[in-house]
Amino acid sequence: MGAIEEVKGWLGSSESSNTKSSQHATGERVNDVEAMRSFVHTDPAVDYVFDGSDESTKLCKRRSDRLDCITLGLPTAEVLAQMQKFDFYCALAQNVNSTEITCKKIS
Repeated sequence: MGAIEEVKGWLGSSESSNTKSSQHATGERVNDVEAMRSFVHTDPAVDYVFDGSDESTKLCKRRSDRLDCITLGLPTAEVLAQMQKFDFYCALAQNVNSTEITCKKIS
């Protein structure tokens, strides 16, 4: 499944019938979304990059001298959706061999 189909599938499903979605997993998801919100809102002017899988995503702040990263227990499709909710524009890298997504705050 490609990234676009993954995003469409995630956005199109209002509630998952997957047996993994227990109340405990939902609590972890909320914590990861809050951690992500806090991480992004502390410095919205820098670029953010993320890459991951269906199970976890590494989200990084790209600073001139270093990367500051956190690992989230969220699929990349959900991280993309959350970044867009936080008013970021996100795009794939120009390098066709790269799977990372870069996000910039919309002014």
